[in-house]
Amino acid sequence: LSGYHTVNLALTGNFGHEGSYNIIRQALKKHHPKNIIIMHSLYAWPGDFSYQGYIDTASGLTALNMKPLFSKYHLLLRTIKLKSDSKEIVWFVRHMLKKTYLPLENDYIKQKEEKLSNNSKNSPAVANISPDVHEARRVVIKIIDALCEKNHIRCIYAHGPIHNEAVKNSGTAIKQINETLGDLTAVIPIHRIFSYPGSKMGDSADHIDPQFKKQVTKKYYETITKLLMP
Repeated sequence: LSGYHTVNLALTGNFGHEGSYNIIRQALKKHHPKNIIIMHSLYAWPGDFSYQGYIDTASGLTALNMKPLFSKYHLLLRTIKLKSDSKEIVWFVRHMLKKTYLPLENDYIKQKEEKLSNNSKNSPAVANISPDVHEARRVVIKIIDALCEKNHIRCIYAHGPIHNEAVKNSGTAIKQINETLGDLTAVIPIHRIFSYPGSKMGDSADHIDPQFKKQVTKKYYETITKLLMP
């Protein structure tokens, strides 16, 4: 929409802000972007530190002491534990032998048939957002903020789309999240909540039904474009 040269480095939600931090660092090894758009679900904020999200995106990067969350020594132990996990090993071997990949559609992982929009019998539930912003979220978003400032990048943070029923009962949580973002110095937060009725939601309360992808993307662009560096 902007006409700018862009790179899509989106991850799945379980990578957390930790994955975003490392993906930015990976991108900076080859590019020097003027703008970086960071987007996470409101459901991500109560979550603890995502070791898998950090470790799986950290290849070739310098490990950091993220105190008070953990030390480099603790991160090393968690890395060994993750890489030696039997489930991870089985998945890797299957992938190498069968060359299996996640099904992709609409630029991302294909959504399930059971969607909120089609009122299927097994439609996912709509949960409220926990009012407790985890300390890990506060620490990692500040580290991202420092990275953007150090590299003189216009970093813009936006909340991902969410079911309007989740928003209706989560005022305290959203207030705390936006206050946390308001304390940043380099990252520009967009406090607006892009909420939609169930008729436009996909296979979770924070996934848009793919048929409304272009419509919702345009709404985001109309807000973000005013903040982009030319």
